[in-house]
Amino acid sequence: MMYSIASIQRKHIKVLAVGCIVLFLMTLIDLDLADVVNGNGDALIDPTSRSLQSTHNINISNKADSTSYNGEEDPTKYAYLIINYHKTGHQLSSILARQIQATILPSSPTNSNGSFQFTYSSAPDPRRTFNTQTKCSDISFLKAGTVTTMGAPEFHCDAKVLMEMLLNNPAEEGEKLGVKIVHLIRNPFAMMVSNYHYHSQDPTPEPFVHTKNPCVQNPIGPYELNDLLLPALSGSSSLSQTTPIVTEEDFTNISTDCTSLYQTNRSLRNASFYQHLQQLDPKDGIRLSSADKFGHVARMANDVVKFREVDALMLQRRQQQRGDNENGIQKKIQVMSFTMDDFISQPTESMLGFLDFVFPEDTVLTQQMKQERASKYHQGYERKKQTSDHFTNGKVGDTDMLIEYLRGDEVFGGPLGRIEKLLTDEI
Repeated sequence: MMYSIASIQRKHIKVLAVGCIVLFLMTLIDLDLADVVNGNGDALIDPTSRSLQSTHNINISNKADSTSYNGEEDPTKYAYLIINYHKTGHQLSSILARQIQATILPSSPTNSNGSFQFTYSSAPDPRRTFNTQTKCSDISFLKAGTVTTMGAPEFHCDAKVLMEMLLNNPAEEGEKLGVKIVHLIRNPFAMMVSNYHYHSQDPTPEPFVHTKNPCVQNPIGPYELNDLLLPALSGSSSLSQTTPIVTEEDFTNISTDCTSLYQTNRSLRNASFYQHLQQLDPKDGIRLSSADKFGHVARMANDVVKFREVDALMLQRRQQQRGDNENGIQKKIQVMSFTMDDFISQPTESMLGFLDFVFPEDTVLTQQMKQERASKYHQGYERKKQTSDHFTNGKVGDTDMLIEYLRGDEVFGGPLGRIEKLLTDEI
C-alpha cells in the first residue's frame, strides 16, 4: 500500500520540540517530497528549484503497517547512483533521484533505532575527488539507503578496482546488497547539437562561455584527459572493447580543427567563445562547441566500456561464489542505460522502464502506481519544456541539418559515429 508523506506525517512522525524554525523546515521538506509522490506542481520536473538540491536526511518513525522486505527485495539495502553527462539529463537525474527517495521513504521498514534514514545528494565534483593512484573518482559515499547523482565521473581505474569500489560498504552498520546504476546516455550527434543550441542562446544560460578557451582542456590531476580515456577507447588495454572507438589521432584532429576556428577570423581576433557561437556560421559554430564538450561524449563511451568490464567480472564472481554474505545472497552491481532521446520522445515509457529497473518488485510499487507516476511525469514534462531554457530539442529549426553535417564531417563524423554504434549496441 502506498502512503503520501503528508498522511505519514499526521499519523506517525514524532518531531522533538526544538523550536518553530526546525518544525517549519521539516514541513517544507515533507511537502516537497509529497509533490513528487502525488505529481503536484513542478517538483516532479524541476526538483532543483526547491530544498532537496543538497543532502537531506529524513527520518520516518516506526510504523506498524510498514512494508516487510525479504532478502534481495529490500530496496533500502541498495545504493543508487545516477550518472549523467553534459546534455544527457542533468535535471532529469535530480527528478529520478527524487522518484527513488519519495518512493522508498513512505514504504520503508525501520532500522534498529526505530527510524529509517534515506539520503539523496549530489556527488562532489569528480575532478576534485579524482584519485591519482587508482585513476578513479571517489565513490565511497555509496552506502545502502542512499541515492546519489553524479556528473561525468572519471572512471579510468582497472575494472576490478572499480568493481570493488562499487561493492564496498562504507557504513559501519547495516548491510549493503549492492548498487543500482542508472546510466543516462544520449545519441552523440544529438548531444553535440543540443550543446551548441544551449550555449549559443541569448542570453546564454552558463557564463563560462564568456571566459573559456574551447580548445584548452583542463587536466585531471597530473593527467591529460586524452591519456586517461585512450586505454579504454582505443582498444589497447580494454577487456571488452578490442576495436578502436576513439583514437589518439581523433583527439589530435579535434584539437587542430578547434584552433583553426578560434580567434582566427579577423573580426573575432579578441572575441569570446560565446561571441564565436553567436557570429560564426552554424556549421563552424557546432564544430567549435563540439570540440569543447567532446570530453563528455568520450567519458560517456568510456563508462559504457568500463561497466561492461565490471559486468564480466561480476559474472565470473557469481560463477565462483555461491554468495557473499551469511544469507547466501550475492551482492549485485546492476547497470541500466537510459537514453535522453527516449525520455524526450517517449516520456511515459521511459519513466516506466526506470521504475521497473529500480523497483522490480510489486512490494514497493505496483504496476498501476508506476503507470500513474509515469503519466504524471509526462504531463509535467510537456508543461515544463515550453518554458525552460534547458529544453532546446524541437525549438531550433536547423537540428537535423547540423546532425547530418556532423555525420559527414571528416573530423567528428568518425569518432561520433563509432560512439553512436557503441551506445546503440548497449541499449
